[in-house]
Amino acid sequence: MPGSLPTTSYAILGLLTREPMSRYDLAQVAQRTIAHFWTIAKSQVYRELERLEKLGFVHGTDVRQKSLPDKRVYALTPAGEQAFDAWLQVPDAERTHFRSAYLVKVFFANRMPSRTLIELLRRYRDGNQLWRQEIESILARLGGVQDAAYMRATALLGARIAEAMVVWADGELKRAGESERAQRRPGREPIGTQRGRARKRQVGRG
Repeated sequence: MPGSLPTTSYAILGLLTREPMSRYDLAQVAQRTIAHFWTIAKSQVYRELERLEKLGFVHGTDVRQKSLPDKRVYALTPAGEQAFDAWLQVPDAERTHFRSAYLVKVFFANRMPSRTLIELLRRYRDGNQLWRQEIESILARLGGVQDAAYMRATALLGARIAEAMVVWADGELKRAGESERAQRRPGREPIGTQRGRARKRQVGRG
């Protein structure tokens, strides 16, 4: 039945539609491609391959190597290909959620000194700027690849998200800088100190 397996299982089946791979190679390919929007740990790859082999969706073959340890190469079976294609036919209406320790801290930034918030926002901006550059590099490599239009589409969305995060961080950095300059006026306690937080609460009630 389509959808009876976790998304990670289907992601692995999808990667194996490209070519047979060992556990290590599959984990590396996942890291370079779908990890930008669906993270898969190496340990998950190993567990899922065992599950999929028991279900008859993949078939593993032991391959001897001369100068390296032997490896097991996994290939998609007809049943696995059928299960993957059936899963693709089921439309998802899932709302996208993401987790960010940075944003949890920003949420409580009223208790944070302005300089700490500014440094936090700078790191968030720089990290997403680096992410955007990585995705743009992927887009450039996919530009001349045949049948990569939909791979490029997912990478393009990632680039747009990273760009939006950079723009947001720049805007918040500007606002935080203005707030810090205002707090430096004589007689004003910086937000993040006990007196500063009390002053902010009083302003909020007014």
